[in-house]
This record gives sequence, structure tokens and C-alpha cells, in this order.
Amino acid sequence: MHEDNTPITQRNKAFQEENIPLHNAMKAYFAMVRIAESLNWPENYQDDLYVHDYAYLASDNAPSSFGWVLRNNGTHIIDPHYNKNSWNAASLRRTFNGHIYKENECKFYWIADVAGDMTPAECTLNEFCQLFQSEHIRYYREEQERQRGM
Repeated sequence: MHEDNTPITQRNKAFQEENIPLHNAMKAYFAMVRIAESLNWPENYQDDLYVHDYAYLASDNAPSSFGWVLRNNGTHIIDPHYNKNSWNAASLRRTFNGHIYKENECKFYWIADVAGDMTPAECTLNEFCQLFQSEHIRYYREEQERQRGM
């Protein structure tokens, strides 16, 4: 729910009815909300989803691919393009496999722009870590090539 007590899925319908174009990351966001609301998660720290995830994905710097962790106690967006990112596959595994959170208390999704479709795909923790690492490496190789070409 939002502060005006309108479920966000109804507000998404209002966007569509007004023909306001949504960029792909916002389409992914509304799909994320539908998943979360179908599971009644998060029960706590709902601002993670309704405020922070929304603001990040509505921004001009929204990622074209990212990981999303949904828990009863909040959400995490893991952006492999963020250059100050302290995440790597090993730290993700440690964090979500009992060091801080328990893997069985989380749902993992990978969201990537494939021909304009950014549907969240549920995956295991290992798949999530592999997707993160391969996207992180691909992105930074492209960054290095762009910098060399300057």
C-alpha cells in the first residue's frame, strides 16, 4: 500500500489508462510489487519496496539488469553496474546463506532487459550469484573499452 492507501498495482493501472509511458525499469518495478503483494511480503520494512526500490528504479540511472531479493523483512536491489559496489558472488553467498540472512527466508529474482521485457525471473541463490558476477564482469569490460576509446 502507498501512503494514500491505494495499492500500487491500481496506481500502475492509472498510469496505463492515462497512457503515460513507463520505462522498462518501472515496468519491472510494478511486476516486483505484484510478486511481493501476492506473497504478502515484506511485512516489515515496507519502505524498502514502496519508497527506496521505487525511487531507485524511477531514476534516470535505473539499471538495465539487476538482482532483487525479497524477504519478509524488506528488499534489496543488487545492481551489478554500480561502480562502488562491494558485492561480489562470494559476499552475496555469505550474506544470503546464513551469515546475515537465511537463504530459505529469501526469494531471489534476476531482472534483465531482454528485448524491452524486464520480467523478474525467480532463481536460486547460486544462479543469482552467477548472474550477478557475469553481468558485473561484462559491464566493467565494456566500461574499460569505452574509456580506452576516448
